[in-house]
Amino acid sequence: MGLTVPTKSAHFMLYSFPYLYFLGTVINMKLDSK
Repeated sequence: MGLTVPTKSAHFMLYSFPYLYFLGTVINMKLDSK
């Protein structure tokens, strides 16, 4: 039971990091276009 939480958080970070990185690049592009 102690291993289920770290693996879930690790998977969450693995799947959310690319999305956050993509979101950051989109925001940077919008700021640069101004």
